[in-house]
Amino acid sequence: MQARVRASITEIVPANPALNLATTPAVSVLLDRGGAAFEAEFVDSQTNEVQAAMVYKQRGNPLDPRFYRGVTTMGYARAAFEDWVLEHHGYELRGKPWSLLAAASGGESGP
Repeated sequence: MQARVRASITEIVPANPALNLATTPAVSVLLDRGGAAFEAEFVDSQTNEVQAAMVYKQRGNPLDPRFYRGVTTMGYARAAFEDWVLEHHGYELRGKPWSLLAAASGGESGP
């Protein structure tokens, strides 16, 4: 069986670094948490029958020890993709996807 994969980024939520930097000393956590969501379908290329589908959504964790994610606009959005890849495939995501993410959001490039 051969399959086609249809994947989409369905949500990108940028964080507000200025708000996070201004409020963190008072409350000790980052208040504005970004995140991302994506989905994928795995379709049999001969019958067009959906064999599997997945949806993944993650918001930033205010207690994440990698606090720097909240002081960049796309840090938590990147983290959603990194965490999924690390959790399901055991390796780090680097390179081109970040330039695509930045182009889609009009934001920063590079991790």
